[in-house]
Amino acid sequence: MQKTIRIFVGILIFARVLAFFRFPFGAILSIVSVLSLTILTLTGLFKAQRKNKHLVPQRLMELALSLWADYLILRLHYLPYSFPLLLICIATSIVAIILISESNKFFSPKTIILLTAIILGLVLSRIHSYTIYQYSDINRIMDKDLRARDYSDLSYFYFIGGKTQEGIICGEKAIQVSIRQNGTNSEETRVIKANLEQWKKGNYEDK
Repeated sequence: MQKTIRIFVGILIFARVLAFFRFPFGAILSIVSVLSLTILTLTGLFKAQRKNKHLVPQRLMELALSLWADYLILRLHYLPYSFPLLLICIATSIVAIILISESNKFFSPKTIILLTAIILGLVLSRIHSYTIYQYSDINRIMDKDLRARDYSDLSYFYFIGGKTQEGIICGEKAIQVSIRQNGTNSEETRVIKANLEQWKKGNYEDK
């Protein structure tokens, strides 16, 4: 099982590199790999509970870390339910720390890893979506070869983050890029214009 976990962790890291450099299937591969990790570690926990109870703390730690990986992917891909998952990650990690501490010193390598995961997870939860969006893609970092949708998405994240002026600037830039790439009367241009007007009014339901 440990070997399989390492393989999926390697796939996840590879997928994130692909996604960062905008290679195809990087995002999909990231999601598939973290889901596979979670299923694998959850299955391992159930098996340990039935057959090898002394392995339960280790398996719970593995599950907690896989859940933190899920949380990271949710934030990187702006998927819903990240906050409930954050609470689950914290609770699972705390239980794992308690179980591990019963047979080891509190500040053992395993508990330090879990405490670090909790701290980093809490830090990540405080970073707003517009910052994550800007720095999770090499093209957005370099402001190079961006599509109209990239600027429109960033505009949306600025608006929901309370940065209205930056949102308007990015929205206007999205319109300009869309007109240049697709024409004034294209469907994409009309959608971006309509979205920007809604966001200016504080309506963020549609994106």
